[in-house]
Amino acid sequence: DIVSILKDAEYKKIFIDSVQFEEVQSLSKKIIESNYTINLTPRDISVYIELPKTYDEYLANLGKKKRHELKRKLNKFTKEFSEYEILKGDNKDQFISFIELHKNSSKEKKEFMTKDVQDFFYRLLNIDGWTIYLLFVKGEVVAGNFCFENKEALYLYNSGKNQRFDPFSVGIYLTHHLIKESIEQKKKTFDFLKGSERYKFDLGGVTKQLYDIEIKKYEDTAD
Repeated sequence: DIVSILKDAEYKKIFIDSVQFEEVQSLSKKIIESNYTINLTPRDISVYIELPKTYDEYLANLGKKKRHELKRKLNKFTKEFSEYEILKGDNKDQFISFIELHKNSSKEKKEFMTKDVQDFFYRLLNIDGWTIYLLFVKGEVVAGNFCFENKEALYLYNSGKNQRFDPFSVGIYLTHHLIKESIEQKKKTFDFLKGSERYKFDLGGVTKQLYDIEIKKYEDTAD
């Protein structure tokens, strides 16, 4: 609807980052029918999984090496923690738990999670579809994922973990659980969004090119 919005606004141009090619195609059709031009620049990549109908198909699609490594990590986790709990929610306590996990994940994430960013995340969480998943072992929260989901897909927006539990791949365990659950819920896509972190590919992700687009009004300079 961005073309319609521009027609009714006073803006002369607008910039949108990280758009999928299918969305660019759809937008381009509307651009052709208007007095706007569109500039397209390939930038980041996103990583996603087209979910199969069954979990067994998902494992088969991983390939032998990745499947073996995933099972090794899952088995190590369950052997160490026979009891665990995964909670889903959007209340204030769960939000605080996620923020603490995120800030303690790495130096980069701690620097990223400023007060303004925290406020932004909290505003997102108050919009329908946004939720937090937390993994608990022995009553302690050890990993968290901040997600948006609908009937078609689950989008992993951000994550956090307790570094003391890194030997047990708690982040992988939680994300794998969400992939498996998404398959059981008949979702079509599990989207890791932007970034090329290795764990995304270890879990079966493939890349998709994203584009930055600039839309601006066409200015006729002819006399």
